[in-house]
Amino acid sequence: MFMFAIDSYALNNNGPHDPALKKITISDPGQKLVLQLDYSDGCKITQLKVKGKNVLSESGVYTGFRTRGGSFTSCSGQDGIKVEESGNKILIKNIIYGDHSISVNESWSFDLNGDKIIWNINRKYSNLAKLEEMAFPQWNFADLAVWKGGILDNGGMVWCKYLREVNDTYGVHTGGVTFWNPDTGNALRIKAKSDGRQLAAKYSQSDKKEFVCTHFVTDEELEPRYNLNRFVHQRADVFTPFNVRKGEVNMTLEMEYVDYAVAYSRGNLPGIDAEAVRELMNTTGRYGVVDNMIVGANGWTTNWKCLHEPFFAQIGMALNDGNYVKNMSATLDSERDYAITADGCVLSRWHNADEDQMPGTFNYKTGYYEARWGYTIDSQTGHVINTAEQFDLCGDIEWLKSHKAGCEKALDWLIRRDSNGNGIFEMMNNSIVSGPYGPQLRNGMLCDI
Repeated sequence: MFMFAIDSYALNNNGPHDPALKKITISDPGQKLVLQLDYSDGCKITQLKVKGKNVLSESGVYTGFRTRGGSFTSCSGQDGIKVEESGNKILIKNIIYGDHSISVNESWSFDLNGDKIIWNINRKYSNLAKLEEMAFPQWNFADLAVWKGGILDNGGMVWCKYLREVNDTYGVHTGGVTFWNPDTGNALRIKAKSDGRQLAAKYSQSDKKEFVCTHFVTDEELEPRYNLNRFVHQRADVFTPFNVRKGEVNMTLEMEYVDYAVAYSRGNLPGIDAEAVRELMNTTGRYGVVDNMIVGANGWTTNWKCLHEPFFAQIGMALNDGNYVKNMSATLDSERDYAITADGCVLSRWHNADEDQMPGTFNYKTGYYEARWGYTIDSQTGHVINTAEQFDLCGDIEWLKSHKAGCEKALDWLIRRDSNGNGIFEMMNNSIVSGPYGPQLRNGMLCDI
C-alpha cells in the first residue's frame, strides 16, 4: 500500500475531492491534463480531459481481468472503497473484485512530478490462477477519431485507421505510447513501468466503436494466440492465456500532455511541407515495426517483414527516435542469432505462419524462413548494410563487434557464388510455374531458384 504526495495546486483546484459525490479531480499545474475519478460504485476514471476536451468514452479507464469463469472489473459492485488524505497525500484503497477462485485487492495512488501525473496501481492476487485477459488498466477512448494513432516506445506505431472492423486488434510487447492528433496539436504520452515484470499492450476497436488500449503486466512474456500474429482481424484475444501468482504486482503509469507540433517538429524545410514529412515519418515510416526485435517492411497488419531490403537503419536516421534505434539493434541481433543459417545464408522473411515457406525452412518459434519463390540473394547484403548503417546511429562498438562473425559469414556465402572468379556472383533467373506472381516472376530479380 502506497501514499503519494499530490501537488497542492492540483488538490486545491475546484475542490478536487468531493466525499459526498465520491469524486476526485486531479490535474497537472497547467490544467492541460485533468482526470476525474468516480468511486461511488466501484472505481474508474470517468473523464480524461486533454486541453479541456474529454477524450474518453462512457466506459472510462478501469482495471480488471477475465478468467474462463467470468469477467471482473473495478467499475461496480463495491462499497468498501476508502480514500485517505493527509496533507497533500491521497490514496484510494480496498478496490476489491473477483470471485471465489481468484480475487484482487487494489490500491490506486496519484502523484505529480512536474507536469506529469503519476498513477500507481498496486494489485494483490488472492492466489494462483490462469487469466484469459487483463486490464492493467484499460483505456477506452471515445472513438477512432480522437487520435490519429499512437507512437510506441519500441519505435513503432498503431494507426487507428487500420483497426477497421470491430475487434481488429494489434498486440505488442511494450507499454509506452504517445497518442496524437495532428489537427488539434494535442498528444497524450503514457509511460508504463513495472519492475521485474513483462509489459504488453493491445490496441483495438470495441463493439461500441471505441478505440481501446489495454495494458498487461505478467511474469512471463505473453505468447501470441494465433500462430505468431501480432495483428488479428475481428478477434480481441491476440495473446494466449497466462498465469498470475499469489501476491503483489505494481504498475506505474506516467501521463503527460505533449505539444505534438513542438515535440515532433521536423524543423525548417524550405520548399517542403514539413508537416507532411512529419506525418509520413510517424505513420508509414514506423509501420514496418511489427514488435520488439521485428523491424522490417510490409507492416504489422500483414504480420510480415522482409530481410532483403537495406534501408531500415536509414529509416531510423530519418525518424530520429532513440526507441526505433534501440529496437533496430535488437532486431539485427535476432537476425544474427536466428536468421543466418550454418552456411551463412540469410533467410529472407519473417512471418506469422508457414504459408509461403520453402519446404522445411520455417522456424515455428522465431518466424524466420526462406520464401518458396526462391532464395532472395539480396538478403545477404541487406543484413550487412543495415548492420553497418545501424552502427552509424547507435555508435556502440561492442554491439558492432558482436556482428563481425555473422556479417562475414553472410558475405562469404555470397562470395562463394562467384564460381569463375570474375568478381560477380552467378544467378539463375528461372521462371516460376506456380504462386501468385505467375510464370514471369519479376524477370531478372535477385532470386536464385
